[in-house]
Amino acid sequence: MRPTSLRNAADCDCLTPGPLTGAELSTLEQGDLMNRFTRLALLSAGLLIAPMQSALGQVSKEVDDFLAVAGSLGNNAPVYEGTTFEKGMQAYELLRWKDARGFFETAARGGNGDAQFYLGMMYLNGEGGEESAQEALKWLRQAARKKVPEAENLLGVMFADGNGVTADPAEAARWFRLAADRGYGIGQQNLGSMYLDGTGVPKDEREAARLYRLAAEQNIPSAQSLLAELYMAGVGVAKDMVQAAKWLLLAGNAGDEEAFFFLESLLEDGTLSEEQVEKASAEADAWLEARDE
Repeated sequence: MRPTSLRNAADCDCLTPGPLTGAELSTLEQGDLMNRFTRLALLSAGLLIAPMQSALGQVSKEVDDFLAVAGSLGNNAPVYEGTTFEKGMQAYELLRWKDARGFFETAARGGNGDAQFYLGMMYLNGEGGEESAQEALKWLRQAARKKVPEAENLLGVMFADGNGVTADPAEAARWFRLAADRGYGIGQQNLGSMYLDGTGVPKDEREAARLYRLAAEQNIPSAQSLLAELYMAGVGVAKDMVQAAKWLLLAGNAGDEEAFFFLESLLEDGTLSEEQVEKASAEADAWLEARDE
């Protein structure tokens, strides 16, 4: 689907809270705006890494697809094929948490970094067995030693939230930076939020915008929506409503349905003109075409 109009929102799950309204943007103090960005980004990271993200950081199927396949199996045990880790992924995608955890634990103990990440994440979320932040921390650290960026990012989230560890913004930023430097989009987004708020790192709005853009260029809808809000507010970038509309269109196209609704509200209240949206739509189409080449 190309973002050619405001009326073509896809039937998709929205993974992030809705953006600020035009009125909120005009009345919020800048400090409140920065804090909101940080909360949104960290929340988005938690949603995007669980429960469906593959070891390569790609969403392999929609939740409904998982449930449909799992339901079709009834009480019949599925046949898993491939390596132990691959069997774990098959079980995970079928929402058979106990099977998945068993396979991942075997592969993790054998030194598979991706399995260590998944096992740590499952302990953190309590999937397939007990919930244990300490076990999660142990396995995520092992995965991080193998330079698995998803594990580095999740460790950053744990230190940012104080989940199983003493909250430490500087340590959170360190882990986010490791993931970001490996090109991991959610790590780039989270590090950007730290710079935006001056949490764990010196406040630097331009660096925040740069990092959000790197993540947005990977077609991550939460980063695209956040970058749009920076353009609307003129934070870290020159205020540009056409660019704001472009990134909201792209976020909606990538799965953030709220971005379409927000954009339509901006058009209805006069914050955006039809001419601006038409120009933004053309730029969004060009961006998608270039990405597909």
